[in-house]
Amino acid sequence: MQIESDIYIHAAAAAVWVVVSRVERWPDWHPQVIGAAWAEGTPWADGARLRLRLRSPLGLPVTSTALIRMAVPGSTVVWEGTLLGVVAVHSFRFADEVGGCRVTERESYHGFMSPIMALLRGRQQRAFDTALANLKAQIEGMPRR
Repeated sequence: MQIESDIYIHAAAAAVWVVVSRVERWPDWHPQVIGAAWAEGTPWADGARLRLRLRSPLGLPVTSTALIRMAVPGSTVVWEGTLLGVVAVHSFRFADEVGGCRVTERESYHGFMSPIMALLRGRQQRAFDTALANLKAQIEGMPRR
C-alpha cells in the first residue's frame, strides 16, 4: 500500500528544502511528528539515522529510527524505518515549476503487519495532506490548517 500527497508551493525547491531539512522543526508543520533529531551520521547523507517520535495510529507516542537510503538535497530524500511490524519507506521530492515548486510526500508500507495500514489509509492521507498544507502555509506566510 502507498500513500501520496503533493502540493504546489510558491517558492523555489531550494527554499522549500531549507525548511524541510530542519528536522527538529518538523513538529511545527507535520501533525504526525512529535519530535525529530539526528541519531548518527551526517545529516541528510546516505546511511545517516534519524530518530523520530511519532503519533502512532492509536494516538500513542512511539519512537522509530529511520535510515536515510538516498539524499539529494533540494531534490529527493528517501528513508526507511520499522514501527510496530510495519516497514515504511518514506520520501519527499521537490521539483521546480514555473513560479514555485511541487512537493510530493510518499510512503509505502511493507512487512507482516502492513495489511493493517489499509485500515488507516484515510487517516494517513489526511495527515499527509495536512502536513503539506501546513508546510505551504509556513513558507508562504499564510494561516495553517
